[in-house]
Amino acid sequence: MSFIKTTTLMFLFATLSLFGGNSIKLPKSKPIAVVSQNESLIKNCYIAIAYSYYKHKNLTIYEKLNANALSFTLGYEFNNYFAIELRYLKSKNIDYKSLTQNKKIRSKFSNLSLFSKITYPMREFKPYILIGYGKNKITNLANYDRVEYSFEYGGGFEYKINQKVSLFTDYTRVYNKRGFDGRAKQDKQKINLITTGLIYRF
Repeated sequence: MSFIKTTTLMFLFATLSLFGGNSIKLPKSKPIAVVSQNESLIKNCYIAIAYSYYKHKNLTIYEKLNANALSFTLGYEFNNYFAIELRYLKSKNIDYKSLTQNKKIRSKFSNLSLFSKITYPMREFKPYILIGYGKNKITNLANYDRVEYSFEYGGGFEYKINQKVSLFTDYTRVYNKRGFDGRAKQDKQKINLITTGLIYRF
């Protein structure tokens, strides 16, 4: 048995010496390009800054609230046809009109919305529709803050200036119910936003 072990060991040493021992090299594998997942996510994101016009009507009685606002958007495109957007808007002081009053009041409107965005690319133009849900708030209206959550919808289009920058404009209805957080509970009210701005894609 010891003779067999000795013979086997000698054969192994001889084989290693013949092929260079530790100098045997395994074939090298080609490096695999690894794309950072974070970079991929960022490339699908976009931001937007825009001017918005806030228009609030009480359709039961003559009462209107209007204001200029600044809007910010963070979006993520899953493909050329579908994206999601988180929008935030806050207005300047509101212009209030009724049958007896026409004045600027120390109230502000804000809106926070999450939209699904369905698009149809057409070269430089890209029409789209928006469907979502959001929070509408009017601060210091008749000494109270008014808050309502509602279904929201709208539509608009983009115009591509270059690969990174696009111009967009859209119309959204962010409230269409009776009353607004305890104010004029039986009155039909609508809140519309007209928004125009610039989109930057990463």
